[in-house]
Amino acid sequence: MLISLLAVGLKLALPLSDKGWRLPLRLASVSMTITVALIAAIGMALSAVAPWSRLSPPRAHAHRLHIARESVANLLRQRDILQLRRGTPPSSAPCVGRVCG
Repeated sequence: MLISLLAVGLKLALPLSDKGWRLPLRLASVSMTITVALIAAIGMALSAVAPWSRLSPPRAHAHRLHIARESVANLLRQRDILQLRRGTPPSSAPCVGRVCG
């Protein structure tokens, strides 16, 4: 696919056995190899930086869930503090629409 796009870009109407293909094929194969290697290296470097990269997949999932639960707990605490400041008692159950349970 890439070689055919290269041929269209260069407007080469030569058979693959022709000598006119040698330089474009060498350039394309070298540049594709270098590009794939660089993308793989960047991906590996970025994944090594991630805080959950040192965890096994199940532990990484548990870690993300723990962070999400902490965020929800912080939001509920902030809601309760705001309700106390307004003079209303904090509710233990969240309100949905106008119905509080």
